[in-house]
Amino acid sequence: YARARNLHRCAQTIVAEHGGVFPASAAQISELPGIGHSTAAAIAAFAFGQRGAILDGNVKRVLTRAFGIEGFPGKLAVERELWALAESLLPENMVAGEIEIYTQGIMDLGATLCTRSRPDCGNCPMRGICIAERDGRQGELPTAKPAKAVPERAVTVSVFIDGDRVLLQRRPSSGIWGGLLALPEGEPEQLAIALGLIPQATTPLPELRHTFTHFRLTISPLLCRVSAPAACNEPGMEWLPLARIGDAALPTPIRKILAALAASTPT
Repeated sequence: YARARNLHRCAQTIVAEHGGVFPASAAQISELPGIGHSTAAAIAAFAFGQRGAILDGNVKRVLTRAFGIEGFPGKLAVERELWALAESLLPENMVAGEIEIYTQGIMDLGATLCTRSRPDCGNCPMRGICIAERDGRQGELPTAKPAKAVPERAVTVSVFIDGDRVLLQRRPSSGIWGGLLALPEGEPEQLAIALGLIPQATTPLPELRHTFTHFRLTISPLLCRVSAPAACNEPGMEWLPLARIGDAALPTPIRKILAALAASTPT
């Protein structure tokens, strides 16, 4: 969803700042929302034939193995070294069409031969000059990201059920689950009063753990059957029939909670 929002912002920026014409230089492209240094160079190469180095995950793997570069590629000093190497390897005096071939070739080398596991070194054109292949270090390079403890977070969510429908809340556009429908966070008793609902018995549902990139979240759902008005006038709140959860824009863990509830609810 963040990519879709960036794509929309990118289109708006092109219209507002570039007269509706997609910029042709990697420097200008990299200033567009959601487009980084490597992606900008790839677009400039394939769309406009511009000479420029790229450094996606596949290329990083090829370079670290072929040249025996130590250190986690995401570390700033290592990434700078890889960028300098990628720039130095660009062929000189290329004719029309050659930058596209070179760029596609180095990406495909990492995607098809110099793979993360079980690289096909026997068919690799870098065989004989690749340090990792020479020293048998394919499994060690690129250097793995240093392990660190994953922070733990916990949240209580209220599963308000009125007959065959559940109350959901639209998440803010920024932050986790941006723009998606999710269960309201908080204890049912307090939320019910604020939302004008008449709560009945509250029953805990099985906890669910979900791992994000930077933390692990434990979700404690509390089922609360309620009597509610025909509509909920609170901003961002809406009732959704349980039968329609398969079509709704829900985060994966919330979908799992509701799917298990729907499966256990008599029709």
